[in-house]
Amino acid sequence: MYDEHFTGVFHSPIDISPFIPGQLPDQNIIKFNTSVIWDTGASSTVITQEVVNELKLKQTGVEIVNTARETGIVTPSFGIELSCGTNLRLFILRAVLGKIKSGIDCLIGMDVIRMGDFSITNYESQPCMSFRIPSKHRIDYVVNPHINSNE
Repeated sequence: MYDEHFTGVFHSPIDISPFIPGQLPDQNIIKFNTSVIWDTGASSTVITQEVVNELKLKQTGVEIVNTARETGIVTPSFGIELSCGTNLRLFILRAVLGKIKSGIDCLIGMDVIRMGDFSITNYESQPCMSFRIPSKHRIDYVVNPHINSNE
């Protein structure tokens, strides 16, 4: 979903739940429903303190991160599972704690985006973002400018 209220960023609904390596999925796990921002400028997936508190997440490590304003920030990391719709479940072993815009509690960075195909189109002036795992093929409009065109 494209939202001009968030200065032209793409966001989508997502469920976040705790992930503990080696533990089998449990249908009774608490889920946190929120909106996620897709950010190609971020190297890591970020969650807020609210997610950590609501899911009672246990810290799994420490990461050093850089933001647009600061460098060398030491922050805790957490294991989480992201559920996007019915067909996409992602296991993130090192989601870092950070601050995100109000109303958004998760930011997906390149650690996830580089796992698959991520595209943005603007057909009939309607911005659309799409993501799939695994990557199926290279999409390059410069090399092949007539991909699925009606010309």
